[in-house]
Amino acid sequence: MTQSTRWHSASPRDEAILEPRRHPGVDELSTAQTLHGVIVDRATRHPNQLAMVFIENSGDHTQVSTQDLLDGSLRFGAALRDLGIEDRDLVILVMNHSLGLVYGFIGALMIGAIPSIFPDLTERLDTTPYLGNVRDKVARYGIRAVITVPEIKGELEELLADLNCEVLVAEEVLAQVGKVPDLIPVEADPLATAFIQYTSGTTGVPKGIALSHVATLNQVLSCYHAIEMQDDDVVVSWLPFYHDMGLIGSFWLPIVGEVPTVIMSPFKWVRSPKMLLHAFTQYRGTLCWMPNFAYNHSARFIRQRDLEGVDLSSWRLVLNGSEPVLESSHRIFVERFAQYGFRESALVTGYGMAENVLAISITPPHQRARIDWVDREKLHKERVAIPVEPGSDGAAEIVSNGPPVLGTQIRVVDETGSDLPERQVGQVIINSYCLFDGYYMQPELTDEVFEEAGWFRTGDLGYFANGELHVIGRAKDLIIVGGKNIQPQELESVANEIAGIRTDRSVAFGILDEKQGTDVVVMVCEVRGNPSDEERQAMKTELRRLIAERVKVTLGDVRLVQGRWLVKTTSGKVAREESRNKYLAEFGGLR
Repeated sequence: MTQSTRWHSASPRDEAILEPRRHPGVDELSTAQTLHGVIVDRATRHPNQLAMVFIENSGDHTQVSTQDLLDGSLRFGAALRDLGIEDRDLVILVMNHSLGLVYGFIGALMIGAIPSIFPDLTERLDTTPYLGNVRDKVARYGIRAVITVPEIKGELEELLADLNCEVLVAEEVLAQVGKVPDLIPVEADPLATAFIQYTSGTTGVPKGIALSHVATLNQVLSCYHAIEMQDDDVVVSWLPFYHDMGLIGSFWLPIVGEVPTVIMSPFKWVRSPKMLLHAFTQYRGTLCWMPNFAYNHSARFIRQRDLEGVDLSSWRLVLNGSEPVLESSHRIFVERFAQYGFRESALVTGYGMAENVLAISITPPHQRARIDWVDREKLHKERVAIPVEPGSDGAAEIVSNGPPVLGTQIRVVDETGSDLPERQVGQVIINSYCLFDGYYMQPELTDEVFEEAGWFRTGDLGYFANGELHVIGRAKDLIIVGGKNIQPQELESVANEIAGIRTDRSVAFGILDEKQGTDVVVMVCEVRGNPSDEERQAMKTELRRLIAERVKVTLGDVRLVQGRWLVKTTSGKVAREESRNKYLAEFGGLR
């Protein structure tokens, strides 16, 4: 089959391996077709092989063999079974980064249940709205069990008492000693939903992304080839498992690829980013995935004295994804850590989303991600990427996101769905053997995002140049902060609760902060009457507090304005992009 000029593809779809029957790159190994089958198969063949090193918050390093991983998962599977949890029941894990989280997730798979991971409960977060969100999700989706920690067990049991939902404490399962339960893992349908990843909807209706065993293992195969994974690779990661980059890139990829993964808490890393570099040094790490802001965070907050003894010469690839990639972030990272052995050629970029399990495109390893210098004004006004001299006036540097991964096809289309030629900006749509099954229990929403023949509308804007995708922004209004997706409607609905702010007269959007390497959230809210300075300050303080509690994001700027400031569409909806441009014109950006 000859590749069509209508789309870009790493491999023709009818030649793609649709059943991941074999271990990526090693034909004689796994014949498992389910995620938990991979665990069983690997433990059977190599029970003492190192699966992961878990760096505890205490600083202790816990080594986990493939047999340990299987045994811990079987304990959780048996505990869920004893509670009456059955095949296809939903289970959520409401707990922080820990081995219990890993075992609980796989344990649910062992009995055919469908697990999902709830975002971490931070130390500074008010538990009331957080647990309220847990209850809402349990009620909405009919979740049958929650795996959690002792500190909130009582509150959860009381909160869920009328919802036919069992509460299981991870520490109690981990404390069990003696014989491993006599549990035979289910023979699940590889095409069935394996787990659900929920979007970050905390005040609005969350979307549950249903992913099958086959789609997930196909994605692992695609990534394995894209990064040219090697037998001596070691993955090092701080990414949370409720995020696709953490769960797939930092857990399932090394598990299936049979290489060790070194895991640490994301909250611990944020407070002490030196942890990552010291883990790379100690374990001779080779692979890592990070959203853009992490490059800036590392370069800015790792002190000189923290780098004593650091050796990054083993680090062969770090993939920048999950939010728009900035070349300035790459530069600051290289300038800061090149003297410790970090190589510029390790900088790889990608584009992806949970609906495709993880990755859609990845730049080739062993070479610097390409920079496309284009005319900024023509890019945004005429939607065309015209090459210009690097660094010239009015030039924008766009980092390539690479060619499609194996088994994925990408098209760039206009408003009518017609294909656009290279360097014409349009919406990115994809088709692949890794696509999700649909949004769980939301068929209408699923139908909205799919076109004929299974093409999925990503909502992102981009163009092709030299066979590689360049993503430049979002057609949708999504705000990405530190790799986390924030729907502006979530923020705007919170503003409706603040006394003095006009109902449905607030707008939220992101402003790129190149110093931080990520979006900063801005809100503009219309007020009633003519409040005093003290009243205005009280409104801002309350809005910031509620947003931090419920959406777990910090507002970069809040502006209270008089009526009729917001730009509206002809149908009466808030025009966020136009309101954002008005904010930049009137206030000059962040203060």
